[in-house]
Amino acid sequence: MKQQLSFLVHDLRTFKDNPAAENRLNTSTSLHHIGPPYLTDLEATDALATPLSAFRALSTNYKPDSDDQTSLSTFLNTRTQAVIESRRLKSGEGGEKPDFVLCTSHDLGLWCHVWNRLRFKSFFKN
Repeated sequence: MKQQLSFLVHDLRTFKDNPAAENRLNTSTSLHHIGPPYLTDLEATDALATPLSAFRALSTNYKPDSDDQTSLSTFLNTRTQAVIESRRLKSGEGGEKPDFVLCTSHDLGLWCHVWNRLRFKSFFKN
């Protein structure tokens, strides 16, 4: 699974200049891209249920964190909801119609932030 997740992170970081990465991301129908073409459905289910500590412990610079027992699914959903809520509040100012849509660039930006927050850098270099 490490290799597949590393490939996902690579695609997230390079999709702007890499048509193949953009195509793979565009073919993903899984929430947060956790699923095909990167992971099988079974691998995705396992990954989403895994606590953050299990991913972080594989990193060479692992340090315990307050959200270590949070599942990857809960972590991603909470972060996504925070971005949507922030956007809703900003777009609702001035009497404009609120915009609750999280566009692809924001979704991918969130993903890069999330992977960095998980401190996976050294995990993927090994």
